[in-house]
Amino acid sequence: MGLDIPTTDFAKLILSTELGVDPESAELKSAVVKTFKKMSVHLSARLGTEGYSTLLKRALSLAVRDFPWLAAIRVSDNGEIAGFEDLSTPEPMQDGFVALLARLIELLDTFIGRMLTARMLRSAWPDAVPTNTPGGDGWSIRLTDIAGEQGESNG
Repeated sequence: MGLDIPTTDFAKLILSTELGVDPESAELKSAVVKTFKKMSVHLSARLGTEGYSTLLKRALSLAVRDFPWLAAIRVSDNGEIAGFEDLSTPEPMQDGFVALLARLIELLDTFIGRMLTARMLRSAWPDAVPTNTPGGDGWSIRLTDIAGEQGESNG
């Protein structure tokens, strides 16, 4: 069962909650670390550290297909990511980490279902993951509303 919105758009929204406007490389790296640390804290509590680490490693192997430079990224046994310290160009780097986060969300959706995935993500990003959508399908409808609100507050 796939997501009603492109998972990449949802991953961008989550990463953007940790990121400022027009990020520089250092800010993007900090946002990536914060994003995956939150994922680790919230998902390891439910999946165990090894479960989260294994899922993140699989997501990385899937994301590398579209962004070969991600092969330099390492996932430790406790679920921390490393290896991107020398990367310097924010835009391709952001796209790659969005792809990694999207693959992780897709794996969660596949293995535990959309509702539980939404609940787990909501525990980490309560303002980014809507609670009420028609039919209770997770985050399908209100994503555009949230993205619109962020655009209004940034401009």
